[in-house]
Amino acid sequence: MRKDIEIRKVQQVGQSTLTVSLPKYWVNRVGLKRGDVVVFVTDDDGSLKLFTNSMVSEFSEPECLVEVKAFKKKGTLSRAIIAAYEIGYDRIKIVSDKTLTKEQIKEVRSAVEKLVGVGVIEQGLNYTLVQAMVDPSKFPLEGLKKRISTLISSMLLMIMKIVRGEGEDSIEEISYVKEELDKLCRLAIRQVFLASECRVVARKIGAGYVTNLIEDRMVIGILQKVGATLLNLALLLSKEPSTRRKSRSPIFDVLSGILKSTLELIESPNIEATSEIITEAEKRISELHAEGEKLKGAHSNGIAWLIRQLFDYCTLICEVMANRCMEEFAPSCMVRRIRLP
Repeated sequence: MRKDIEIRKVQQVGQSTLTVSLPKYWVNRVGLKRGDVVVFVTDDDGSLKLFTNSMVSEFSEPECLVEVKAFKKKGTLSRAIIAAYEIGYDRIKIVSDKTLTKEQIKEVRSAVEKLVGVGVIEQGLNYTLVQAMVDPSKFPLEGLKKRISTLISSMLLMIMKIVRGEGEDSIEEISYVKEELDKLCRLAIRQVFLASECRVVARKIGAGYVTNLIEDRMVIGILQKVGATLLNLALLLSKEPSTRRKSRSPIFDVLSGILKSTLELIESPNIEATSEIITEAEKRISELHAEGEKLKGAHSNGIAWLIRQLFDYCTLICEVMANRCMEEFAPSCMVRRIRLP
């Protein structure tokens, strides 16, 4: 039996009171003593969680303290706030031993604007308190991934118009969609972290096997990179002559088909489809590499390189989905993964 598991018998005290003693190692570890208050929290599955009084505030409203002096380089303070949000903190307090500068305040606001359900609720001369007001149960992972896929499809459609010479003025719209995509990806990453820490959240957002959370984190990260690559591709294409863009239509038609099939695969994993997409993508990567060897123009090489990247991302997603297929549909003779309770 594990060291941290003990079996204890329920005792009756008086006519109607049932008691069970607390393990000594735990009492010593948390510093509990006679007269202290403990708090019981009932989980959705009927289990009880026991907290000391000092644990309750941390449990109910976790807070991350971000000291400005630790993030001196430009952009790192903003990145720290976003990271704290992604790993599940509800309250993020940014503090400084001096008055916050205009640049530091600007970084805080920039980070808040990039996140879903976050706002500044308190601000002083040397601190800012940021609060996340997102109810995890309202954002199932599958729903978030579907919305992310929809935004990527929208970006792809606009890029296809640029290739055909119809949407040169759509760069601003593609940039806007990319920002919305990033926001949803950060929210989805936050959901994954919260689900990994709490079984209740995992069930509410539809997490299945424990390994699914690892796969979801990988897929979300790749989809975010797909969005960034599509934006860079649109920017480069907009600088090309119309005739050159139109000559690329065949490879973009193939790219569009493979990317759409990959996004569909995220919703409905299929082992045969993953194999077909990987085979086709690897074939196209090889062709683009051979073509790139012949091209001397850096501009054309840049576009070809971005297209190869997108094929690579499709391959990575398909490999993850192949893993999920085996987890979900493996024969009964194989060792099955244990679902989150």
